[in-house]
Amino acid sequence: MLAGAAALCGCSSRDDFAEPRGNTATSPDGNTYLLLNTGIIERADAETAGAVPSRELINTLRVILVGDGGNVEYNELADYANQPRAGVYRVFRTTPGHKTIYLIANEAGAGPSLAPALKPFDAKALEAYSFSNEGSSEALPASAKYEFDIAETDRGKRVEKVFNLVRAATKFQFRFKNYRSDTVRVNSVEVSALASGMYLMPRVGDADLVKNFGDTPLHWAEWLRLVAEESQADLRYPPADYTLTNLRGWIKAYDLPAAATHRARPIDLAGLPVPRLMKEEDLPVVSPAFYFNESRNAAASDGTQAYRMTFHLTQGEQQVTLTRDFPNLEALFRNTHVLVDVEFSSEIIIKVIPYAECVLEPVFGLNRKETN
Repeated sequence: MLAGAAALCGCSSRDDFAEPRGNTATSPDGNTYLLLNTGIIERADAETAGAVPSRELINTLRVILVGDGGNVEYNELADYANQPRAGVYRVFRTTPGHKTIYLIANEAGAGPSLAPALKPFDAKALEAYSFSNEGSSEALPASAKYEFDIAETDRGKRVEKVFNLVRAATKFQFRFKNYRSDTVRVNSVEVSALASGMYLMPRVGDADLVKNFGDTPLHWAEWLRLVAEESQADLRYPPADYTLTNLRGWIKAYDLPAAATHRARPIDLAGLPVPRLMKEEDLPVVSPAFYFNESRNAAASDGTQAYRMTFHLTQGEQQVTLTRDFPNLEALFRNTHVLVDVEFSSEIIIKVIPYAECVLEPVFGLNRKETN
């Protein structure tokens, strides 16, 4: 949910404060400090720390902290472009009271029109702001909004909060295996139908604001983080059936801008060659990643959506067009990573894994790698 994706990273930095995380003892100077532990919903452990593209990480992070009565306590932009990261640890001096925090990573990716909503801060303009990430090479925007209270009993203490940033994008990637006697070239894939724009800040409806993870009700972003983490227990070979999606469900209640339309979007794979007579143990040929907007195509009354893909292939001298509905994909909420496994054998088998992050290195042409 870039389905993928998963837990707060172990490589988060501690900015502005020298104390270890989790230390919420009395503040030595008598002030109240908000210890902000913020991370992209992404798996970033020791095994995969180098596998996440830098444009999917935090390159910049704006923190807007609003106190009682709409008082803006902080509106700061930190730049990590020289060392993008999956998580950031910041500390802010504050006071007890009700707080609203807005977190925006990689704001440049949302376009220059966003600036007037940020400086000076305009909450209504920010929450109404929409954009399109299509065709952009900027780092992907990610955002979050939370409300919380710092109690009077927390005065003079350090209060740690963990918040999840959710990417304002969806991600598509394809893995191909070819057991046939001829090389297959994948010229393009057309995905139908994707939205022309999306809100920068999530607009989750009441029905999905709280999601059950088993018997535990959670804020939807925390639920999304856990589902994404769970889906990546086996990063190389994530489950290809409906077990997880049937168990955990989907976020289907969310809004798109009124002006957003849906249409087919082409994905150019430039004749990506999938070698003939591949073996079961060969790694698949992996496409680059392609990013699109959050979408809600053909949404039914319960929010269930419908998407279709059309493959344009060359096998030998024959041009082949193949259209299939996306199985196992009931919603395209932000941060969904749609991983499509395609096998060319006696028939063409397509599996869709919406909650999985692909970390395989792309294998092009005959340069195949074998697993251990």
